[in-house]
Amino acid sequence: MYNISIIGAGSWGTAIAIVLAKKGCNVKQWVRRPELCSQIRETRENVTYLPGVVLPSNIDITSDIEYCCKNSHVIVIATPSHAVRETLSNIKPYVNNEQIIVSIAKGIENETLMRMSEIIEEVLPNNKVAVLSGPCHAEEVAKDIPTAIVSSARERKVAEYIQDVFMTPKFRVYTNPDMVGVELGGALKNIIAIGAGVIDGLGFDAQ
Repeated sequence: MYNISIIGAGSWGTAIAIVLAKKGCNVKQWVRRPELCSQIRETRENVTYLPGVVLPSNIDITSDIEYCCKNSHVIVIATPSHAVRETLSNIKPYVNNEQIIVSIAKGIENETLMRMSEIIEEVLPNNKVAVLSGPCHAEEVAKDIPTAIVSSARERKVAEYIQDVFMTPKFRVYTNPDMVGVELGGALKNIIAIGAGVIDGLGFDAQ
């Protein structure tokens, strides 16, 4: 079975950790703040970011980033987009070239306008990179509500490998070769949603 490292303990990272743990993967999740790490480990609930959902016992919660990265087939970057570059720099000493780096962060770097996969390729140039993105909500995913998402990578075999890692009967993963489109869709969807909400609030609906 797959060994997976989740770097980040927000709602989305926690939801993905739950999906993989329920599938039977060996999951380690890194939590940046020691106090939050202790709380999650003791209560098996991320009350700060995903309240009301019990974490399976096979999610190993840790604040030791070196330990988290060791012996994993896949390292999932689940931090906010503005922290991705710093996070990659922190894990770089502990990453080997065989590990696939998967971004589930949605956004574009403010200073460089780079996509998350581009940042990963710049900081970790020897690793295969994939992205997972889609119109889904962490709360629904964590509660096993059926969800569809897309795996994308430069190499088809990498996208298909990640598809196999993450796929479950209720978490359906499709592949798409358009990494740019997948990442921009994820980064821009909230902006479009806000715009649509403004239009609706002003009364400019389809009628």
